[in-house]
Amino acid sequence: MALLVYAAAASHTAQLVRTPDKLRPSQREAIYGGLEQIRMHLANSRPNVLVIFGTDHYQSFHLDNMPAFCIAIGQATETFGDAGVPLARYGMHEVFSRFLASFVLEAGIDVATSRRLKLDHAFASPLHFVLPKADVPVVPIVINTIAPPLAPAQRSYLLGRAVGAAITSYPQDLRVAVLGTGGLSHWVPIPHPDQPGDEQDAEILEQMIAGHDDPSRLTRLLLPRIARLSDANEARIAEDFDREVIEMLAEGRASELALRSTQWIDDHGGGGGQEIRNWLAVAGATGDGLATLLAYEPVVPWLTGIAMMEWDTRR
Repeated sequence: MALLVYAAAASHTAQLVRTPDKLRPSQREAIYGGLEQIRMHLANSRPNVLVIFGTDHYQSFHLDNMPAFCIAIGQATETFGDAGVPLARYGMHEVFSRFLASFVLEAGIDVATSRRLKLDHAFASPLHFVLPKADVPVVPIVINTIAPPLAPAQRSYLLGRAVGAAITSYPQDLRVAVLGTGGLSHWVPIPHPDQPGDEQDAEILEQMIAGHDDPSRLTRLLLPRIARLSDANEARIAEDFDREVIEMLAEGRASELALRSTQWIDDHGGGGGQEIRNWLAVAGATGDGLATLLAYEPVVPWLTGIAMMEWDTRR
């Protein structure tokens, strides 16, 4: 049977790649040191496949068709190269991805599947650091954390539980690692799809609804807003929220954290805080194992509370 050999989570932001110069030296050491620990520990676990939970920022999916969950199926995937993250191509474990999708559906978690899923910076930015040689097949799983209405956080945790059960039920020998990406707190300068804004918001909203023909256009529209907040050091980060999430995951209380409402997350951690669903999925896959904090830095120029954690996969 398959074995879960490693589990971790890391914040994703294209600024990890694009603007390291905006960090203080102590922040740079902590953040890139945490990513290096994940890279080393992942490599030392000798996985045959990496399951990675991430978000899609209106690149592959738009408001005209937005699944709550989607598992990629196939032989290979590639990134969009959005927001300054280099283009990359990753092999996939096709047999395991199909088994995983079928198992999760049988477990009562309604997931979409995609045979041609491309990955945006949510996947690409952490993979750039922790899998630099792209030498381990991946199985990407998209969790909608950006386009309301969102499935309750508990559903992401239960998705992770189903993935963990699928790993132990897989009939062949396989060493599986799991990685979650995103969060922690951040307020993304993007219009709410149900609240009309100004003319520029309308242009962005149209791209959110049906931007299939030019996925990079949304990034081009949003980057000036992000740059203004970054350059002015005016971004909001909720350290209390970040530390509460970290503490609960460290203590093996993910099932309790998963009961927090979407509104609570939005109020305390911002729209970007909804990405803790990807971390909850990892915790679920480990069976609510204890987690260890590798790094946490509230990085105002990056608009985000940046953290990395690893889970105890021994059962």
